[in-house]
Amino acid sequence: MADHGLSAAWKGTVAGREKQSMDLWADALTFAEKQKADANIEEYTVQLFTPTGGAIPAGILTYWGSEEQVLALLADEERTRIAQRANLLLEGFAEARTMRGEAVMEGVNEYSEIIDSLDR
Repeated sequence: MADHGLSAAWKGTVAGREKQSMDLWADALTFAEKQKADANIEEYTVQLFTPTGGAIPAGILTYWGSEEQVLALLADEERTRIAQRANLLLEGFAEARTMRGEAVMEGVNEYSEIIDSLDR
């Protein structure tokens, strides 16, 4: 089930790096398409936001799949190289695991168990 994800978010482009950022964007989308075609992920989504002055990200790219697919994606060397380039070319670049659907309740239950364990 595609309820687990890996999201990459950024706030903008480093000044003077706009051309390289567009090349990075093309490479990231090509990578996402290849991952989907090879069934390494179930889907990917892109969200782009109008300028907000940094209040929220400029964009988010999320790869969706099973938990196992997301863990494999985290270890993927090509994705790691893309993320390293993003750290150099994009302001406020960050990656985080994410969830939706049934995985949200699983995550909330795990978090609740951790909180309960602190009271012991």
